[in-house]
Amino acid sequence: MTDRKLKLISYLYLIIPVIIFIMGWIKIVFSIPITICLLVILKLLYNKSKENTEIINSKYILPILLFVVLICITAGHGGVFYQSPDWDARNAIFRDLIKLDWPVYYEQSNSALTYYIGQWMVPSIIGKSIVFIANIINKLIPNTITKIINYTAIEYSFYIGNIALLIWNSIGVLLAVLWLIKILRLKEKKSICKAIFIFLFFSGLDILGMSIFGTFSVFLNRIHLEWWAVVYQFSSMITQLFWVFNQSIPIWIITLMFLEEKRVNNYLVLILLALPFAPLPFIGLVIIFACNGIKFLINSIKNKEKVKFVKDVFSMQNILALISILPIYACFYSGNASTSGNSDGGGFSFMLELITPFELLKLFIFWFLEIGIYGLFLFKTHKKNPLFYTIMISLLIIPLFQLGYEYDFSMRVSIPLILIINLLIVREYLNISKNKKEKAVEVILLTIVLCIGLVTPICEYGRAFYCIAQTGKINLVYDKTKTYSNLEDVSSNFVTKNPKENSIFFKYIAK
Repeated sequence: MTDRKLKLISYLYLIIPVIIFIMGWIKIVFSIPITICLLVILKLLYNKSKENTEIINSKYILPILLFVVLICITAGHGGVFYQSPDWDARNAIFRDLIKLDWPVYYEQSNSALTYYIGQWMVPSIIGKSIVFIANIINKLIPNTITKIINYTAIEYSFYIGNIALLIWNSIGVLLAVLWLIKILRLKEKKSICKAIFIFLFFSGLDILGMSIFGTFSVFLNRIHLEWWAVVYQFSSMITQLFWVFNQSIPIWIITLMFLEEKRVNNYLVLILLALPFAPLPFIGLVIIFACNGIKFLINSIKNKEKVKFVKDVFSMQNILALISILPIYACFYSGNASTSGNSDGGGFSFMLELITPFELLKLFIFWFLEIGIYGLFLFKTHKKNPLFYTIMISLLIIPLFQLGYEYDFSMRVSIPLILIINLLIVREYLNISKNKKEKAVEVILLTIVLCIGLVTPICEYGRAFYCIAQTGKINLVYDKTKTYSNLEDVSSNFVTKNPKENSIFFKYIAK
C-alpha cells in the first residue's frame, strides 16, 4: 500500500456516500452539478498527491484486516453478535433506508428522516438493490411462487445490507489503522502490533472515576461504565464502535488525514466531508483545523508568504467543497427537531446548573481522569505545540455545553480531539519503549495508566459476553423498533417534523 493509493481510497470512502445521498435525495437540478463538483474535487486531490512511497508491507494488510473485522463483528456490526441498546435505533434507520423510498418520509407522524446517515449510504444501496430487483421480477412475472420468492428477497435485503455494513465499516477502520501506521512511520511488526492495540483500546480511567464517586448504580442502570460522571462522558475507541460507529469511523480517517496535511489547501474539503457523517464531531474538527490554520497563517506572515497562504485557503477544491457540500447539509440538518429547540427543550445551551463549586471540581476530576493524566506524559514533548494546549483546554470546556435533549455534545464533539491525544500517546509509548533503561519509570507508569484505561473496553466486551451467557444466544441483535414508519411519534433526534413547512431542504431541495 502506497501513500497515493491510501489517500485515493480514503477520499473515495468519504466522497462516494455523499454522491449517493446527493443523487438519491435531492432534485436533479441540484444533484448533477453537485456531483460534478465532487468528482472534480476527487480528481484535483488525486492529481495533487505526489507521494508514492510504500506505507506498509502488503503481507501485513490481510492479518490487520482480519483483526479489524473481528473487532467490528464483536462490536455488533453485521448483526451476527451482541449489539448494544443504541443499535435498536440504528437498525430501524438502516432498515428504513433500505426498504423505503428516498427521501424517507414518515406519513403517520408527518416527519422525515433527518440524521447523520452517511455511513449507511453504501450498505443501504446494496440492500436496496435486492428490493429493487425483487420488485422488477414481481412486475415481469406476477405469479404466486414469484411473489413468495420476492417477499423473501425483500425480507433478507436487511440482512444482506448488514453484511455490507460490516464490510464497509471494517474497511473504514482498516483505513484509519493504515493512516496511523503512515503517520508514525512504522515498519517493524512488533511496533505495528503495539500501535494498533493501544490505538483501538485507548480509553480514559473510567473505573477510577466510578470508584471515587461511587456511581456503580449508574453503571448497572445504564450498563455502561463511562457514565460514571452522569452528565459528562468521553467515549473510548471501542465504545464508539459499540455505540456510534456511524459518527466515529469516518472521523477517525478525516482526523488522521488532517495530521498529514502540510498546507491548508485541502482543509475545507476534509472538514466538510465530516458533515455528512457526523455534525457534532465536525465541531471538534473545526477547533483543531482552526488551530493549525492560525499556525500556518502566522508562519506565512513570518516567511512573507501571505499570498501563497491565501491561495491555499481559496484553492479550487476548497471552494468547490464549500459551495457543494456545506449548503446541502446545512439545510438538511437545520430542520432536525432536537437541534432547533422548542418548549420541550432541545437546541444549543450552556449548562449553568453545572457552575457550582462541587460540579466544577467534579468536572476537573473527570477531565483529569479522562485526558489530563495523558497530558502529563505528553507535556515534555509537546509543551511548545499549540494544538496540544488547544485540545486540552477545549476538552475541559466542551462538557459544559448541551445540544438537543441528551449529553451527546461532549461525547461526540470530543471524538477527533481525543483521537489526536490517542495518537500522541501511541507515539510517546513507542518512543520511550525504545529507551527502556533510561525511561523505565515512565514506561511502567504509562503502561499502568493504559492498563487501567483498558478496563473500559473490557467492560464493553464483558457486557456482551455476559448477555450471551445469560441468553445462550450469540446473535443478540437489538432490533425491537424495526421501522419508524409505523410510529405516530418518532424521536426528535432522528427527524424533521412537518418537513414541508419547517425545512428548506424538504421544501425546496429534496425530491
